[in-house]
Amino acid sequence: METLLNVMERQDIAKRIRKKGYVPGSIYGPGVDKNLDIQIERKTLNRFIKENPIGSKVMLQLDNNELPCIVKNIQYDLMNESLIHIDFYACAEN
Repeated sequence: METLLNVMERQDIAKRIRKKGYVPGSIYGPGVDKNLDIQIERKTLNRFIKENPIGSKVMLQLDNNELPCIVKNIQYDLMNESLIHIDFYACAEN
């Protein structure tokens, strides 16, 4: 069973997003028309990452649309080991 993760389209720069308690991210691949910049609530993403490492399948919910994705990359801050960015690869529907 795939995990459902709610994401929002990013409207601000990454530094401000992090200060507000979100983690910036990107969605790219054949499942989307163009690369999307997103933000995810930090607490939700921390719980998600504990159970879903790189390569895990996930269903992203963005503006009432569900996108099948794979966790492609996770970046951590080297000093305090906090999440600073996540990439999702959007799979094609077929």
